[in-house]
Amino acid sequence: MSCAEKWLKFLLRLNGVLAIMAVVAVVMPHAWLEWCVSKVEPGLHAGFIVAYLARSLSMFFVLVGVFMVIFASDVTRYRVPITCVAVWVFLAVLCFGSYSYAHLPELAKLWFFWFVVADACWSLLFAAAILLCQRRLRHTAAVDARP
Repeated sequence: MSCAEKWLKFLLRLNGVLAIMAVVAVVMPHAWLEWCVSKVEPGLHAGFIVAYLARSLSMFFVLVGVFMVIFASDVTRYRVPITCVAVWVFLAVLCFGSYSYAHLPELAKLWFFWFVVADACWSLLFAAAILLCQRRLRHTAAVDARP
């Protein structure tokens, strides 16, 4: 197993396990959700829509985490879906950036905005590392395939 393959598997497993931890937000009591929402956005009531969106997004993260752990089991076989994950992350950060830019003066005052910025930076590094490892894997495979 090449160094690039080991790193790719490690990155996928690490991010997969971190994403699977979102299961806590899916099953936590509503009172906990209300407390979390009050800390992130004071004055916002954690009504049905907020709870639905928070739990649905958390379920999505759990699903993505499970997929990443599965993809880590065979990075050659799952090369295309792994690339799709990296491209999707780049697009998600781009969308976040384009939305946030117009509201930057207000958002910059909120502590949670900076948490999201840090998460976006981590996501960009993660996506870039995936693509770099995959590029090295393709290069290694091409060199090994030569007669």
